[in-house]
Amino acid sequence: MADIVRAAGLSNEAFYRHFPSKDALVAALLEDGTERLYGYVAHQMSKEPTPEGRVRRRVRGVLSQACEESAATTRAVLWNAGAVSEVSGSASPIPSDRLAELLAEPLRELGSADPAFDASLAAYATFGKLGGHLWSGNPPTDGDVRRVTAFCLRMVTPVNGESA
Repeated sequence: MADIVRAAGLSNEAFYRHFPSKDALVAALLEDGTERLYGYVAHQMSKEPTPEGRVRRRVRGVLSQACEESAATTRAVLWNAGAVSEVSGSASPIPSDRLAELLAEPLRELGSADPAFDASLAAYATFGKLGGHLWSGNPPTDGDVRRVTAFCLRMVTPVNGESA
């Protein structure tokens, strides 16, 4: 913490006035990273006219966080996400919850009976694969993006309740 305070050019008093603990700092970094990723993915999704295309862009955007230029930062943030579970704030410490919001509308357009629930399932599946790529050190391939996208599209629960 002393190195962070020194690098920020702050006094301990000023730093701890804003961040009362290390967990509060980690929570703020996680929330900021989640919002940046949300903005990036939302922008990528806005380029697609079809709901299927928007789901694919969302999957690609999330899995891109396991690519070389982002992997170390993403790994550190996700590793520390569990440490902030006791820090209450305005946002969930789990990035997939925030990113699931982007899937609800395309899944509704695809006929989901419960788009928020289906989006949550798809988000957890995508973040699970992201974690696997991060810990293995193997970046996702185009084939991985296609398979995760296909899974997300297949798991939509239609309005009539029958399986997709």
